[in-house]
Amino acid sequence: MSKLKQYKFLVAGVIGLVLLIPPQNLTTATVIVSNSGAKLGWQANQSRVIAQQPRSSQSEDIHVEIEPDWKIGSSGEQPNAYSITEFIREGNVIENWHELLTIHKFVLTANFGPPEDMFNSLKNLREKECPGSTIWNVIQKDEKSILYEWQAKPCLGWPEQHEIARIIDGKYNRFLIRYAAKVYQLESNLRTKWIERFSQAKIILLEVPYLEKNTLQGHQSGVTSVSFSPDGKTLASSSGIGDGTIKLWNVADGREIRSLNGHQSSVISVSFSPDGKTLASGGGANTLKLWNVADGKEIRSLTGHQSDVSSVSFSPDGKTLASGSFDSTIKLWSMADGKEIFTLHGHTSSVFSVSFSPDGKTLASGSGIEDGTIKLWSVADGKEIRSLNGHQSSVTRVSFSPDGKTLASGGGANTIKLWNVADGKEIRSLNGHKSTVWSISFSPDGKTLATGSQDKTIKLWNLETGKEICTFNGHQSVVLSLSFSPDGKTLASGSTDKTIKLWNVADCKLITESGKTGGDVLAEKIIASHPR
Repeated sequence: MSKLKQYKFLVAGVIGLVLLIPPQNLTTATVIVSNSGAKLGWQANQSRVIAQQPRSSQSEDIHVEIEPDWKIGSSGEQPNAYSITEFIREGNVIENWHELLTIHKFVLTANFGPPEDMFNSLKNLREKECPGSTIWNVIQKDEKSILYEWQAKPCLGWPEQHEIARIIDGKYNRFLIRYAAKVYQLESNLRTKWIERFSQAKIILLEVPYLEKNTLQGHQSGVTSVSFSPDGKTLASSSGIGDGTIKLWNVADGREIRSLNGHQSSVISVSFSPDGKTLASGGGANTLKLWNVADGKEIRSLTGHQSDVSSVSFSPDGKTLASGSFDSTIKLWSMADGKEIFTLHGHTSSVFSVSFSPDGKTLASGSGIEDGTIKLWSVADGKEIRSLNGHQSSVTRVSFSPDGKTLASGGGANTIKLWNVADGKEIRSLNGHKSTVWSISFSPDGKTLATGSQDKTIKLWNLETGKEICTFNGHQSVVLSLSFSPDGKTLASGSTDKTIKLWNVADCKLITESGKTGGDVLAEKIIASHPR
């Protein structure tokens, strides 16, 4: 067999055996291969193609690039999901195409759950393919990792094999480090060496900040709204139709605390009460709900709107809830009994956004393209104070500055405007986005404005000068919602790409454990601990 073909089959087999990513990512991948063919890692999006699998109904293209050193990388479709893999195979390379397809079958049906679940899944799948041919031995295990070995007799084109591997489950990632030899017996001293090495690897890897602490994933549809709790420890998010859930996240480690289920359609807006004990949510099917944050249970539903509820906002004292709807109305609700206080009429199109002033006396609202106005309302009697005109398209978001003197608005025609609340006059426009602005948020000190757009970017603006401070790039689709943490150090963003991202406001970067990228941190710690 030619050297090129040997690489082809070896690489394809490695992908099938050790690539710990969802099966859809197998379609186009790149494998980093050492010149000796001994140490293998996986990395996405390399440019040079030097080998491809033969075409068949079950095959995929494999892009291969030869490199002298072992490397690590991340999936192209999941850029923040890191997989560390070391794979050493001695003896003959894979020569049987049926064997390669069998390996792929294992991957396509594997359960990518906790370490022991993944181990049992691999064990069950192999037993299904080759009953009674494999002896399994669990050497060590705990909640976060499992170290095992197996010995296999020939079966369905598979030669005799011996493998030692550790599956490690970190905060965000799973790592598989393995040794595999195409020999049935492994010399005892070599076996001892590898068991010792993988025992040490467990300690090393569990200390690694596995992933950039910036992306919260779990929603199955676009993220429509994000909101920090008043203490900054929890982030609430909501998702559109096809998901329709609200999720609560631990900001410190990015873990999901719980999912709130009850909406029968999309959830468009979420907001914490000032004491952080209650969460309000509005969404499709005319729905407005209140939730107990402590246990995730629904407190009550508020009924009255005739169309989707697009925006919710608590008054600063927590006694009143405002809701805006596609039925062109705004409603004020008593939090004491859930009853409607006022219905505010005046907009001639959908109400996209509502926001209380810091003193709770005024409510601002923004409306759709047929109207395109901002209205200020008296909370005391529900009467319109004034209408602010200047947008040439829809007004998608409104927000008061912390001192209540300025109102920011975003909307169609790439527009952001700042208004003087006292007289309703426009202060200035902020120009820079290339498409509709869907989200705005003031920093707690009132010095910075964050804006998110359909152009997939987030911008920070200096409100004293009106100049752009920086642009955040990272989302793959529309940025629908933004929320500053109470200390102003972190900005959360929600996007129709189904993710939530956390950004460091001070240096305009995605948040990581050490300020470096997840890949940098992993490479430094893992490669340093595994001398070649």
